[in-house]
Amino acid sequence: MIRSISFCVMPISKGRTFLKTCLESIAVQGVQDYEILIDGPGNNDGHIRYLPWSSGSAGSINQTRNRLCASAQKEHIVLIDASLSLAPDWFANLRNVTWLDVIGSRLETKRGGRGIDWSFSHTLKSGKWVLPLEYEEWLTRAFVNCNLVLFRKAVWERVGFEENRSALDGSEDFCLRAAEMGYRVGIASKARGLFQANGSWWRPFNPGKEYDEARKVVGRFRKTLFEGSQQFLAGQYEQALDCFHTVLEEDPDNIDVLAKTGLALRNTGKAYEAIETFNHVLAAEPGNKVALRGRGWAYLQLGDAARAIPDLQFVMQNVPPGDYGPWLEAARGLATALGQTGDTTGSIQVYQEILEKLPRDFVQPPLDVYQGLGEAQLRAGNPALAEPHLAKALALAEKEQPALVPALKQKLEQARQPGIALLQSGQFEQALKLFLPILENEPGNPDIRNHVGWAMHNLGRYAEAIDHFNIALETHAGHLAARRGRGWAQLQSQQHESALADLLRAFEETPVTDAAERLEAARGLGWAQYHCGHFIDAINTFENVLQTFPKEWGEPPFDVYHGLGHACFQAGRMADAKRHLARAKEKADPTNTDLITDLQHTLDQAERGLI
Repeated sequence: MIRSISFCVMPISKGRTFLKTCLESIAVQGVQDYEILIDGPGNNDGHIRYLPWSSGSAGSINQTRNRLCASAQKEHIVLIDASLSLAPDWFANLRNVTWLDVIGSRLETKRGGRGIDWSFSHTLKSGKWVLPLEYEEWLTRAFVNCNLVLFRKAVWERVGFEENRSALDGSEDFCLRAAEMGYRVGIASKARGLFQANGSWWRPFNPGKEYDEARKVVGRFRKTLFEGSQQFLAGQYEQALDCFHTVLEEDPDNIDVLAKTGLALRNTGKAYEAIETFNHVLAAEPGNKVALRGRGWAYLQLGDAARAIPDLQFVMQNVPPGDYGPWLEAARGLATALGQTGDTTGSIQVYQEILEKLPRDFVQPPLDVYQGLGEAQLRAGNPALAEPHLAKALALAEKEQPALVPALKQKLEQARQPGIALLQSGQFEQALKLFLPILENEPGNPDIRNHVGWAMHNLGRYAEAIDHFNIALETHAGHLAARRGRGWAQLQSQQHESALADLLRAFEETPVTDAAERLEAARGLGWAQYHCGHFIDAINTFENVLQTFPKEWGEPPFDVYHGLGHACFQAGRMADAKRHLARAKEKADPTNTDLITDLQHTLDQAERGLI
């Protein structure tokens, strides 16, 4: 029985990102008597002891292993890479094992490190390597290639790690050596009957008689499987299926290959066949998370979200800490499935969990997460919460999937429409309440800056409006609405020269087809010209507004007649001034007595000028 363990973590320099997760996975195993030795400098804490490098560097891999093993004080030793994490049931599956002295596994990891689901039962069923005491010399031969090994310290004391020995020449050579020693190699367990289990996990065979045939079988098997895996990763799923089917002819019950076959079938649109394949896998191994994840997505392809949910929930809840790839795929599927069944709240919660838990140094959340969350918030009636996620999805789509851009732009407009409607109806305070939370998430978004700037302008907060328009134009110099808004805010702030420059440019660059925007720029431009003393220019601008103002819009606004009348007065055109000022007085707000008085005063002056 395994009573005490020294966990030797190495090398810390390659696993800093996941070291915390690795240590947490050890702490929850329930081992009563244990210690953790970490290769590298650090501060000791509780069960944890750091072994600083004596020469300033870690040394060779076997030197490091020997140094850690020499410092271990427990009966058993576990060598584990800092980038890995143990499955929650790892020790529970090992505590009653008495007949094994060495257990090892070479686990493939992606660049940058990631947590791995590794347990005793998984090791046996997936054909990793398990060695009894009489082959303890493999501690120095084969396990130099492993990144998780369990053995008794007494084994190490007898043989140690050969510090000058390099790793074996790759997994194929290791597999063949295992075959030569007479033990079951999982990926060739049924090839030509050489490795049939016969009721046990392995059986020896005669190396001298069968080694050449074993080499051919195992070599062909591994080459085909590797080729299929590469085709799968490259998105060549039909070619991958050909390879996997060839492998399954040799080993029809190989769980790993069956699971990959199911994934390839799903990715070629053959959802029914994929589900049948995954069912085969799950009949042999009910908790297989690859098959459950694949079957869940296959159900989604068929529109059967209700059946997808339990599969994807199980995977999401049982993926070990740090194994973010499978967890992310299951979570994305679950959020989609919940949304399709009408559980919008549940869908939002899962999407938010993805954004909260996924480390940004591991991988950025994919486009569909932002898109799904934004659309779910729209369905829930939360356009302000939907907007930042849809904006992020749009930015990603422009780089990765241009075909999605039109649909995402439409959704984004839908999210922004309530705030724009409030602006258009004069409810500026309410519009700000919608746009300011969006701005916190997207401080560099020029459209949101523009909306906030116009709301503040209409509330008389001109300095703040100018600040927002400035930021919008720094981000997007061609944003005509922001330039037009800044011009109007500068006009109200008596910054007439700056207003003139902005409004003239906005007027000249606004297409003739955008009549409303062009007329708004012209009205402001006329007033800027007037205040800068360019009265003839102002008259020409205001008269152009009157001539081009669409009849279906009704009468031109009051300020056009007001500005034109004053410009005519200053230019000495008293008859025109009297006519336009009289019209302005008719359109003026009768409650604004100061304005009425000013108009009447100018009218009187124009009348006297005519005499």
